[in-house]
Amino acid sequence: MYPPDVDPQSGCRLPLPKREELGPDAQLVYDSLADPRGASLRGLRGPGGIPLHSPQLARSDRIVIELGREIFTARKVAPETFARALRQFGRRALVDLVALMGNYAGTAALLTAFDMQLDPGRPPPLPVDQPSGDKP
Repeated sequence: MYPPDVDPQSGCRLPLPKREELGPDAQLVYDSLADPRGASLRGLRGPGGIPLHSPQLARSDRIVIELGREIFTARKVAPETFARALRQFGRRALVDLVALMGNYAGTAALLTAFDMQLDPGRPPPLPVDQPSGDKP
């Protein structure tokens, strides 16, 4: 069913992370991903489980998501979120990260506003919901 280099339990090239091998912060992330009522679609078997193999990244992943949500949803970054991001990344990397987020947001705005289409006959790399009224 899977290629020979893919772990059948994790569904990727890395095994599922083991909770007992993680530090306290990473265990919190693990617990949230392992919770069947959690917000993650695939839990530990999804992209959220991979960063647990790098505890520093698993901490970076959480603050990046919080920072992005505050920037693009709340349109205001809480002082506590900013302080944690600054501690995690330092000034230069934080500036680079926010600039990268802005670049991706700008690209998304261009693609959305101008309804950029794939080349004819090319399937989308990810599932795409059809807007209501459109036929596939």
